[in-house]
Amino acid sequence: MPDFTVQPAWCDVVWSFDVAPADGVLAVTFDNNQEVRRFTVFNQDRVDLAGSSALVYTITVKARSGIVTFRDAQAQFKLTLRNPCIDSAYVRINKTPLPKDLVYALYTFKPAPEGYKFAHSPYSVTTSPIPHNYCGDVHYQVWLDSELLSISSLPMAYNTISRTFEIYSEDLDLVGEHSITIQAHFADYPTLKSLDPLEKTTI
Repeated sequence: MPDFTVQPAWCDVVWSFDVAPADGVLAVTFDNNQEVRRFTVFNQDRVDLAGSSALVYTITVKARSGIVTFRDAQAQFKLTLRNPCIDSAYVRINKTPLPKDLVYALYTFKPAPEGYKFAHSPYSVTTSPIPHNYCGDVHYQVWLDSELLSISSLPMAYNTISRTFEIYSEDLDLVGEHSITIQAHFADYPTLKSLDPLEKTTI
C-alpha cells in the first residue's frame, strides 16, 4: 500500500489495521515493516467467511508517529470475499452415467421396503485452484418423466442420501418406456448444479 507522509521525515511510523466485521481478520495478514507495508489475503479453511455468496469487509489502516505527542492518520479500503461454492469457475459437479437397460415388470417384487431397487454412482466434484471439500455434500433431484421424485413418491421413490431408486406398481397404464432424469447440487449451495445436458436413462 502507498506510504503515509510524515514530517519531519525521520520520524518512525507504527502501522496497524482493523477489519470489520472482526472475523475477517482470519483471512488477512499485514506486514507492517516500513519498507514493505503489504497485505496478504488468504482463506483456505473458512468458506463461511464469504457467507452464502459474498461478504464485504472494511479494512482500516492506521499509522501513528511521535514519541511524546502522537499524531495519527488512517485510511480505509473494501475487501470482498466470495464464496467459490456458487461459482462454476471454481467448483464443478461432474456427472456420471445412470444405469442402463433397466426393466421392471408390473406386480414383480414386493411393495416398499422390498420393491425393485437400483442405485446410481455418486457424482464427483472438481475444485480450482486448490482441492477442497468445503462445499459439503452433493444431493440429487430426480424426475420420472416430468414428476419430481421423493423418498415417498409412487410408483417410484428416490433417496438422495443413498442414491437409491425403488419401484413397485400394478398400474397397467404405466406399461411402456419412461425417462429418468437426474441433476446434482450442493445441499448447502443449491444454486450450483451439475451442468446441462442432464444425465438421463430409461426404464
